Amino acid sequence: MRGLAVGTRALLKREILRYVRRPRNTFLPPFINNVLYFAVFGVILGSRIGSYGDGIPYIKFVLPGLVVLGAVSNGFENASFSIFHGRWNEYIL
Repeated sequence: MRGLAVGTRALLKREILRYVRRPRNTFLPPFINNVLYFAVFGVILGSRIGSYGDGIPYIKFVLPGLVVLGAVSNGFENASFSIFHGRWNEYIL
């Protein structure tokens, strides 16, 4: 069990450092993506739809979904890149 804990800790440290080391690659694209979605769906469509349901403005209705979309897509992208990078550098067979 000790070897598993050491390996897990090393993998976690490597992934966190990889994520934080390149803020332009990890934080900027999801931010730009959300701004574009917000501009298209929130502002342009929101002005046409107005309110949704019980008088909730369309922008407040769409915003949580856009935040979750950014988090989920960024999480998937980081996990898949980590596997691809491991195969590329041949430490995952």
